[in-house]
Amino acid sequence: GNVSSLPSQDTSEMSRTTTAPIQLQSGSESNPKVVKQSNLTDGSPGEKKHPTDNTARDGLDNTSVDMDINSINLEKLKRLALIYSTILRTHLAPFFLLELHLLVRLISMPDKKDALKTTHVNTTQPFSDIFQLEQSCRTFAAETLLSLENVILNMGHEAIKMFVALPALQRLCPKLCVSLQGIIYAGNSALIFDTDQKALGSNTNTPHLTLPFDHARDSRHNYRTVDLGQLFKEREALRDSFLYQLRAFQEVRGRLMEHDQAEHRIASIRHESREMLKNLSPGNTLWFVNFFCDLLIQIGLKSHLNDETDSEVLQQVGDKKRLQKLHMRLTSKSGQSNKSSRKLRIDQTGSSSDTNSALPEQSFPGQQEFFSLFLLAGDSYKFNVHMKRRMAQIICKLAATNESKGLCEQIAKTQMLAKFLGMLEFSPNWDLSRGNFASDIGSNSDDINLPPLKIKECIEAAWTQCRLVVVIPWVVQFLGMMKWDEGSKKSQYYTDIFALLWSINHQCLPRQINSHSHSQTNMVLLSFQLDALFHDVVGLVISQNLAIVSLPLRQSHDPSESNSLLPFDDLPLWFSKSFLFSSIPHLKDLCELLIDSVQNSGKMTMTSSAKKVRPNTVSNLGGMDSRFVSRISFSVDNMSPWSSKRSGAPHDKGGIRERLVDSFFHQHKDLQQLCDMIVDRAVKNFSETSSQACILPLFRTEATSFEEYFNQSPSMTLDEYMELLQALDSKARKEATSSMTIEFDRIIKDTLHLLAPPETQTKVVEVAASLAFSHATQKGRNAIYSIIREEKKKLLDDFIRKEKKAKAGVPLTSSQRGRELEDVNFDKNNSKFHVISALIESLKVFHELDDSVGAKLECLKQEKAQVIHHIQRYFMGADSSQTVVEFEQHIKSMLKGYLANPSHICLLQATIEAVEVLSLLGKLGYTSASNKLGLESLLCDMNTMLTLLDTVNCVENTNALSHETIVNFLFSLMEGSLVSNQALEE
Repeated sequence: GNVSSLPSQDTSEMSRTTTAPIQLQSGSESNPKVVKQSNLTDGSPGEKKHPTDNTARDGLDNTSVDMDINSINLEKLKRLALIYSTILRTHLAPFFLLELHLLVRLISMPDKKDALKTTHVNTTQPFSDIFQLEQSCRTFAAETLLSLENVILNMGHEAIKMFVALPALQRLCPKLCVSLQGIIYAGNSALIFDTDQKALGSNTNTPHLTLPFDHARDSRHNYRTVDLGQLFKEREALRDSFLYQLRAFQEVRGRLMEHDQAEHRIASIRHESREMLKNLSPGNTLWFVNFFCDLLIQIGLKSHLNDETDSEVLQQVGDKKRLQKLHMRLTSKSGQSNKSSRKLRIDQTGSSSDTNSALPEQSFPGQQEFFSLFLLAGDSYKFNVHMKRRMAQIICKLAATNESKGLCEQIAKTQMLAKFLGMLEFSPNWDLSRGNFASDIGSNSDDINLPPLKIKECIEAAWTQCRLVVVIPWVVQFLGMMKWDEGSKKSQYYTDIFALLWSINHQCLPRQINSHSHSQTNMVLLSFQLDALFHDVVGLVISQNLAIVSLPLRQSHDPSESNSLLPFDDLPLWFSKSFLFSSIPHLKDLCELLIDSVQNSGKMTMTSSAKKVRPNTVSNLGGMDSRFVSRISFSVDNMSPWSSKRSGAPHDKGGIRERLVDSFFHQHKDLQQLCDMIVDRAVKNFSETSSQACILPLFRTEATSFEEYFNQSPSMTLDEYMELLQALDSKARKEATSSMTIEFDRIIKDTLHLLAPPETQTKVVEVAASLAFSHATQKGRNAIYSIIREEKKKLLDDFIRKEKKAKAGVPLTSSQRGRELEDVNFDKNNSKFHVISALIESLKVFHELDDSVGAKLECLKQEKAQVIHHIQRYFMGADSSQTVVEFEQHIKSMLKGYLANPSHICLLQATIEAVEVLSLLGKLGYTSASNKLGLESLLCDMNTMLTLLDTVNCVENTNALSHETIVNFLFSLMEGSLVSNQALEE
């Protein structure tokens, strides 16, 4: 039986299902048999046969839905749930998420008093004694969800948060909810949330139709000869023509117009596309291929099209009755039916979906539709060959990414490019696969052209290197375009690929109960994508007949290898809902169902939420009564989706600012990457510094005197302690924010001026610094608030725990948090430069010669390591201090003392150790320019170098002082900008 065939809206239909039953023999229930029946004439074991439905109803007048669940064989229900969950775990159902959707509907069914009741029960249907009761339906769903706990636990952070809020699940599966809640708490601190982080200035959905200026490619000064000038002129004309057609397409798809008018414009775009590729010269072919791919990557993932105002729409709508019907259809929830509630039928011959039910053009939404239309209309063999090669190169480059930041966007780009590559690869056979030609292509299926990407090798390498997360998504999109190509499906090359993917899919779902890991979570999400591939392209029955190949052992990641690829499959990656919805079918429907159930306090509405549907065409246009126009409402909040008051519209100040920032960094990509790096580093350093030097000392100094709180009369209550924490919260936010503003303003501006390309104008750098400062301030403020919330929660837990001990008469002992106060307050009560002063005092002892110099050097090395750790933790850079100036002067005096008496080797050794600290301070911008010149004039001298070399040659113990030590000493000075490399070379 298939639960997906159960109705989801009316419980009265549950007794009229016609799916094949799972016959459970009364004498041998432990060995169930799956029986396929075309016509169901027999009822459940022990039931009588009824010739017609009418006689069956007449004979069951006394059977009603008021039967108690205790009268049903509960073991039979549990056995059925176990069989059904096994079917789901072994990929015998079309879509796991679709079945889960229906299980959520079952477990959320209302009680009898609120349910639609049926008067009689038709016992001729399979399992009618189970599914005719709401309580038994809920019990069946609960038992199935408990059996699928290992899969649900690994469905990802966002899906788990929705599941745990489901009232019916909290009531019927409390242990499962506890497990889900524990995973959420652990994921909040362990997950890598920067996978969906976008670059600075990339937060808007506005497509830019121009590429950033590249001097080597776009400057006219690089095309000086007559032939090159003609080539450049053709490029400009070709680019302008292509962008003109793109804007014409956006106007067609973004505005309300007649169907015939829209089709006429689309036909014109196709004609112009063919003309462009027909007149494309060989010298500009590769340039246009690169231009096409760059623009596709830039705007292909943007769904935004041209907006039009209400007045423009209403001027074109003339039929009052048609507009009323359209408005009712758009705003009425009852008019929308969820596709997840449709009955499924397994195709026994091939693919589970009819090839005519979905067109290839529907695979390219938004801006992508124009690019697919251009390629199909152009139909240029030469251009398509170069296009496939270029797309394959970009996919390989993006799939080789080794950073988690922005991983969602990187994977989305590979999916989009792979989809276009699949279209170019399989579209020549789409027409051949229809009609009577399908039987003719089977004999030549082994002679197909292989794709420009080695698909099988890529999958095998991704499995071995634990990088399926970045490979499987684009492979699924590429092979998905084979849906309309029957010939390629039969080829041995792709059959082997399907067998490999089928074998991997069987390894994705976890086997053990209560099993959760980050690796299993990533694998479960990949399994959902693979299920869609086998259902839509291969076919369920054919998939079951694929061979199971043996997979190689997966390699362990060696972090010591600098060029090794990150094993993304094993990392705690977080994927945004928008990315998951676009990659995994039915996941969006499931999440919307969960949200709808939570918002309705657990009551299932049995209908999907109303979706805003915008028709592309409206016929019978004409005049309209203005009185009726004023009463039109396009949405439930009485705001038109095209109104200028909506967020992101041109009149929205915030939206305009974001678009301007996006446009600025679009034209200055080098500054965008530089600002991203500076902001990330500054926020990371400040978060650590403010936590240790400001926030934690404040809370632990003024909110940890628990003995005083409970010994005073009257003792402090929980509410009073919360008020104390709230006051400290405000104080900590004020201090940390003020310090952050000062530090970020100095660090970001100075660093950007230092690292910006030399040819960049000063005004442009200042604008970039201002935008980066605003972005860093927002991120830093969020980091501060997060640290404060976490510390308040820890202290509140400590207070509650110690309050219980105090009431029980248990003496309070100083906590580990209190014992750490001295270390924390060391930097709070004393300047952060105190360690530098202490190091100066330690260096002074080396001016005197004695026998304990070796022990002093060892102590100096240990103190140096502590000072470096302290600087890396508390110093944020670009600051001035008299202590640092004294430290520089003391090092100069030590060098002068050594040069005056070269036999004083321990003075040189101490200076070498101290220079490492000074170099680090120089990197952070703490050193002064005058002292730098003094060190440079002292060291960059021939006599000084000869003295250093003579000292090394005279030393017997090369471990204490060697040529390599001197070289490292000089390089440390150069790294800290204490000595100029040019002066040293001279």
